[in-house]
Formats: sequence, C-alpha cells, structure tokens
Amino acid sequence: EFMGEPVPLDSPFYLQRGVDHELQLAVGDRVSIVQVVGSRQVGKSSLLVRAIHHARKGGQLPVWSNLRLMHQKEFQDVDRFMLAVAKDLSDQLGE
Repeated sequence: EFMGEPVPLDSPFYLQRGVDHELQLAVGDRVSIVQVVGSRQVGKSSLLVRAIHHARKGGQLPVWSNLRLMHQKEFQDVDRFMLAVAKDLSDQLGE
C-alpha cells in the first residue's frame, strides 16, 4: 500500500471500524446520498472504495463526487454547481 492512496480491498492492513458497518447498512438500505467527511489521511477513500464495492455486489450503480476536483467557477452560483454535479454523475453512469 502507498501513503495517500486507498487501501486495497484485499489488504490485511485495513482495519474495519464502526463506520464501515454503518455505511454498509446505508448502502444496503439504498440510502441515496451519503456524505463522508473527515480529516486528511483517516481512511475516507478506503472506506468509500469498500462501500462502492458493497453496492456493486448488491446490484446498485454507485457514483461519487469529489468537490475538491471541481473548478472554482463551478461554485460561483447554484445553477453552475448543480450542472457540474449533474454532469459528473451522468458521466459516471454513462448517460
């Protein structure tokens, strides 16, 4: 594993936490939006990789957006923001 990258699904070094179970329940209940927030280097990406894997195994089509990857202009007004999010989700779903 490399520092700053998600821990692989099959890694023996990933330690499950209570939040893993909570997120699996949310995915299983088909919660439509889950927000994952936390400090740097606490395992958010590794957690999301596992949640996406769990959702796909359950026949769902998960998508995720990283707002840090959006351009500053997309935050200038709500219309631009919503269009940027919609385009991101559409691209991921192949629409």
